[in-house]
Amino acid sequence: MPIMREVAKVIAILCSDLHLQAKAPVARSAEPDWFAAMAKPLRQLRALQSEYDCPVLCAGDVFDKWNAPPEVINFAIKELPARLYAIPGQHDLPYHDYNDMKRSAYWTLVEAGAIKDLRSGVRQIIPDTGIMVTPFPWGVSLAPLPQDVLDEYPDLVHVALIHRYVWKVD
Repeated sequence: MPIMREVAKVIAILCSDLHLQAKAPVARSAEPDWFAAMAKPLRQLRALQSEYDCPVLCAGDVFDKWNAPPEVINFAIKELPARLYAIPGQHDLPYHDYNDMKRSAYWTLVEAGAIKDLRSGVRQIIPDTGIMVTPFPWGVSLAPLPQDVLDEYPDLVHVALIHRYVWKVD
């Protein structure tokens, strides 16, 4: 008799550091069509999202520069997966300043409805997933989840969505 395994349900797809930009970085300069190259992983994300019928959580750096040109913003609106929840990374913020987020290309995506911004300090339950996200965008200090939140929502999966640069020297 074959052994049957229970397959876990995928409730979200996590990604970060998309670094969308108008010009290919030096390491990718041989790409014949940079926008087609950037579209490929985004289409893979969309295909996975469609297959598992779940949201995508992005832990920052959607763009390579906070002031991405219009053609990159339009590309993002067209190619990013639906139901994309995100926090800004340092590259998404003017001069890495969270308080200036509304001056950025990232915020243009929020205003256009292409992404749902997870506000710093505001825990959010993602609809139809059983996930509660605690966002820690760039520059926001990490903090443990209070026990009262765990007690109030014991059946949720608690996700800390963090954009933080960590450099470890041995």
